[in-house]
This record gives sequence, C-alpha cells and structure tokens, in this order.
Amino acid sequence: MLRAVSNAWDPERYLRFRAERRKPYEDLMALVQPSEDMRIVDLGCGPGELTVDLANRFDAASVVGVDHSAQMLAQPTSAAAADPRVSFVQADIATYPLEGFDLIVSNAALHWVPEHGAVFERLRDGLAAGGQLAVQMPNNFAQPTHTTATTLAGEPPFVDVLGPRRAGAAVEPAERYARLLYDLGFREQIVREPIYLHELPSAASVVEWVKGSLLTWYETRLGPELYAEFARRYEQRLLAALGSAQPFALTYRRILLWARRD
Repeated sequence: MLRAVSNAWDPERYLRFRAERRKPYEDLMALVQPSEDMRIVDLGCGPGELTVDLANRFDAASVVGVDHSAQMLAQPTSAAAADPRVSFVQADIATYPLEGFDLIVSNAALHWVPEHGAVFERLRDGLAAGGQLAVQMPNNFAQPTHTTATTLAGEPPFVDVLGPRRAGAAVEPAERYARLLYDLGFREQIVREPIYLHELPSAASVVEWVKGSLLTWYETRLGPELYAEFARRYEQRLLAALGSAQPFALTYRRILLWARRD
C-alpha cells in the first residue's frame, strides 16, 4: 500500500490556509454523535491541531493522532503536550493497528491511500460496537488545479521519472462509498458531497494552496531540480487557465462520510 507522502510536507505552507481547510472538518464533526469516554484515533492528523480539538470537543477519554510525516508531527501545540489524553504516533495510516475505537476520524488523508474497499473494511473492524467512522476526502480531481498536474506528469522529462502513474491521490464517486459502507454492514450512514467556495486574494494563492498538498507527491518523487521545473510549468499553465481575477473564488468539492457500526 501507498505510504502517505512525508518528506515534502511543509506544515507552515499547509497551515497558511488553516481557516479554509477547517470548514469541511467542522461540517464532518457536526455529523458525529458524542458519547461518554470516547476512545478516538485521528488518522492523518497532520500538525495536530484538530487532534487536540477532538479531545476537547468530545471530552474524550483518549485521542491518538497518527501521521507518517515527521515534519507535521513536530508541530503539535503546547496544549497537546499538556493534555494527558492526547498522544501522537508516527506511522503509516494504511497499516496502523486499529482496535476498539469509539470514533475513527480521517480528515483529508485517506485519498492518499489506495484500495478503499480494503481500507474501509479495516476501519470497520477497528471500531467498537456502536463506534463511529467520520471521513473527509478532497474530490477536486476534475478541476484545473489537479488536471494540470496530471497532464504535466505525462510529459517529458517528468514522465521519465514518474512512469505511468500521474498522481498520488484519488477517490471513488460518492455513490460508491454509500454502497461500500452498506456492503460493510453500515446501515446507519451519511454520505455528502458539498462544494466549498473559498475567496482567496488571487489565483496565485491557489498555486500556494496546491503546493502545500497535491504537489507534495510530485516533489517527493521528482527531486529538487526537476520538481522546481515541474512547479514552474505548473504555475504558468494553471494561472493561464484560472485567469487574473482578484480576489479569486476557488471552488473545492469534497466527500464527507459518517457511519455507525452496529
């Protein structure tokens, strides 16, 4: 299985759009039904801010944040260090052991992991009876921010390094997840596909947004010099496609999933 990209993640760049990235998380958390003494795991916890929020929001018994990026895990706040309920583990979210959790959360991480049929089966098996699953994944892959990258990845000299694979992340249609959850025994479920609109200063801000997320996969695999050229061409093409509106309205489609195990 694919490991989440680690050495290209820049916490400062990722958190530059903290408010915009938080809105889908808030909508996802609104679906969760609180219970007493919840044991929670946050898969793909990133800088750890939301891991701390989970502990406070649900007055949890324990919350463990899991991420493969050492850079991201170096960021957890002093509030996390002072809270005995909160801990962090550097591990592959695709293989981290799951057992008896009351709530499994993954906010903007599982799109990096392939074979979602097996992934969601493992998540189900990691829940206690009555446990809940709450997942948010970006689904903007048909937009210029993403198609520009995949097209460029198929051109020399980048294709010579990347091979036939053009991107590191993907999701299934939302309907597929509703059926998958049903087949896994989740009769109580919610699947939504909202579109968020983020007002950014300019189209150049969109480039910075994507450099902090999508483009990390290419940065890791291409190496510094080749990635610099990739990023230069990507920015040139994307800005040509997006235009010069200021401010710029970025639309972003996401999938929100909530389900409860019997």
